[in-house]
Amino acid sequence: MPPLMISKFGNYVRIVPLKLEELPSHPVLDPPLYRRRPSRGRISNDLRDNPGPPRKTTQIVNGSDASTLDAYGRPNLLPFIKAVLEQAVTFVDEILPATFKPVSKKLAPPAKAKVQLLKLEITSTELREIPWFDPKVPREMPDDIADIGETWFARKSLHENCAEKGTALFSEFDYGIRIDHPQHERDYTPNVFDAWKVLSWNIPENPAEEGPVFKDYQNVSMSSMYKSLALRS
Repeated sequence: MPPLMISKFGNYVRIVPLKLEELPSHPVLDPPLYRRRPSRGRISNDLRDNPGPPRKTTQIVNGSDASTLDAYGRPNLLPFIKAVLEQAVTFVDEILPATFKPVSKKLAPPAKAKVQLLKLEITSTELREIPWFDPKVPREMPDDIADIGETWFARKSLHENCAEKGTALFSEFDYGIRIDHPQHERDYTPNVFDAWKVLSWNIPENPAEEGPVFKDYQNVSMSSMYKSLALRS
């Protein structure tokens, strides 16, 4: 994969789940057990009964000062969400069309359109080149991802935007795929038999009023979901 494309990969839109200390502060998670602090381009985690005086790290976000790490080294909520959204947009708009390879195409009744399956394999060597210690929201490269790499799959289909048999309105796709996605995935994916919300973060009703951080996004929310899967041997 071209080095320029690897540089576009984000440190948070990855397959390996985040550790608790890598999530923004939440009443259920506080007081934090870990104090994460930058050290030689990496983040060290020390378990402390008394983490000492608070310390903040400030970065420039969209031309304005915004603290990206809180007093205990957790990422602050708004810069964290902004970083994840930006990485996700880059992944879908640039990385997916340039790097994913077609695998197969199949019918998906009752839809009239065929669904194309695409795949991307990222080697462990390529993963090590990802800018993990992003100055906006740093994250240490997980040990278990550095040795095995990642395999991504995507599905792509083109549907007519109308309310008739075999297709649907865009608003219907939006409701079924984006809104309450884990619950709907439980309904239409045979291997997912349950899903429930574990945590939910309070986000300002109009986050754009907090500054330019969310000027390009609407209906922003953040929660942690747990899904139970039925695995086949």
